[in-house]
Amino acid sequence: MFLLGAAKLGIGEKITCTVDRHCRTRIFDFPRARPTEPVPHYTIYRSNSVHVSLVSDLRAYFAQSDSSHYGLSPPLRHALAELVEKKDSEGEGINSYIVVEESHSLPPKVLDRGCGLVDEVPYRDGQPDPLLTGGRANERFIVAFESSDGPWPDIPSEEQTVNMILAATRASQDADQEIPKHIDQSCLVTDDGRYVCPMPPASASARLGVVRPLDADAFQETAVRLGEAVSRMEADVVSAHIELLVNALYWDDYKDDNFRRLHYLSLWQSLSESHKKLGYTAPSAKTKLGKDPTVVGGTFSLQALTSYRHDIAHWWTGSIDGNYLANMYRTINELLRRKYFQ
Repeated sequence: MFLLGAAKLGIGEKITCTVDRHCRTRIFDFPRARPTEPVPHYTIYRSNSVHVSLVSDLRAYFAQSDSSHYGLSPPLRHALAELVEKKDSEGEGINSYIVVEESHSLPPKVLDRGCGLVDEVPYRDGQPDPLLTGGRANERFIVAFESSDGPWPDIPSEEQTVNMILAATRASQDADQEIPKHIDQSCLVTDDGRYVCPMPPASASARLGVVRPLDADAFQETAVRLGEAVSRMEADVVSAHIELLVNALYWDDYKDDNFRRLHYLSLWQSLSESHKKLGYTAPSAKTKLGKDPTVVGGTFSLQALTSYRHDIAHWWTGSIDGNYLANMYRTINELLRRKYFQ
């Protein structure tokens, strides 16, 4: 429908292109920390397809980066500029972020359906009407719609790795709320290096949190510890229980109360199945979580967290109590720190 409308207005044409690369960039808050002075960026994870950095100056980082996604994507550059401008206007000092960059080489795939070449900024009734966020005058881009009957590349998933990074970050900073995600954008790239905008568009979310000041040395130490912990954790993610725990820890937004109930149940199940692998020893061999009075992290005992799990499972509560969700996170955070932040 989009392409048909564009063609009628004389601003688009159906084309065939070959894509052979996929890029994705996500920017999350680095929670509960704020540098007190300018600091360099630090790589905390790198593989063939994923590069994760702890960054305090987004402008400088991407200006120096060899990121093909940033170089090709007007929407990513626009979103980054907006984020930096927004944070600068809040006047809260230096912010820090987890920047996750993915780049996958793909087997070449010819897109011959739902693919069009469109003006970034067409004109309607003599007025500019951008089709691409951050679009430029006199420039064109390729838009591609995935369809059930058309060709589409198989894009590898890096969610396990990203969830692992965020789980380690949460434990490192004892974050008991979601880690806000500010930018999440992806694109395909043609075999001749052109930007292809896939649908649907990117999303963003943001919330405030408690921070602690870090000088340059402390910021560097935090980055090094996090990177080392991620390496140790990566070796254990092959375990089904640790994989379940890592995946349960990350959620994209607060969403509604029903989702948060299910999230609490998922976290409890992960804690129940993985706490021994994380090195936790109960007061006695016969003590189960539901009878364990130990406060591992936060202020609620394992017994209290389990009792609340039963309340949720049987709908004995009204809206979920955020204090229990926060304490569940802090309990898991503490176990992860004991295991991986040696």
